[in-house]
Amino acid sequence: MPSSACGACQFRAPRWPLTGEPRSGFHECWSQAFGWHESDFEQGTVLDLWNFRGKNELIDRGTLKLDQVTRADLKFDGRAPGAAGLTAKHRQWYACRADWPGGGGFHFGAEGYRAARSPWRYPLHFIDFETSQVALPFHQGRRPYETIAFQFSHHVMHQDGRVEHRSQWLGADPGVDPNIDFVRALRGAQA
Repeated sequence: MPSSACGACQFRAPRWPLTGEPRSGFHECWSQAFGWHESDFEQGTVLDLWNFRGKNELIDRGTLKLDQVTRADLKFDGRAPGAAGLTAKHRQWYACRADWPGGGGFHFGAEGYRAARSPWRYPLHFIDFETSQVALPFHQGRRPYETIAFQFSHHVMHQDGRVEHRSQWLGADPGVDPNIDFVRALRGAQA
């Protein structure tokens, strides 16, 4: 019997590449249960609703596709998002309608962004770093899958929008555990 558990079905798969035949148990099951065709799956199902606990109720009522979901189903009042941004109900409703405020396939809350950035003090510092987690540790005293930080780049954004590449570091010395040197180099990069 189809239910919200179908959202975690391990038998989802694309069609066979050469023959185009279906190989997905999920699609086969829902096709048999509801008389669906391939095009019915393309529109999205209630299983795609993020963080919604009423999926079983919708399925039991026969509301299976996102475009069949109503505001009442989600208990959504229809208010536009405010400075605090999207609520879970906003996100669910806009996903059902594929109609985000301002048009397009996403929502950018300019008011919320301005409120969030108001306390920022320039220049802003950013790091991009790389880590590794290997099964067989490179160094004595380390555990399997322990995080090893071995590279970073440091960027600075100025209030006028300029971005500069300030510094970088790469730990590639054989036999040297890079974690401590990573932290030291990062600390020195803030200048």
